[in-house]
Amino acid sequence: MVPKHAFNFWVANLDWLPVNERLSQWGLLDAGTCTFCSTDEETRDHLLLYCRFAVEI
Repeated sequence: MVPKHAFNFWVANLDWLPVNERLSQWGLLDAGTCTFCSTDEETRDHLLLYCRFAVEI
């Protein structure tokens, strides 16, 4: 496995991805809504499993 991919999988597994929800908690964004569908809060699970845009891809 490529080290870059291994690192990304490790970060995703620990739920440390810098998604809008985490960035808004840190005060870097005003809203934590999904960038793609603008309906729900952008979390790791939403982006990878539930987002309408990601499901279609």
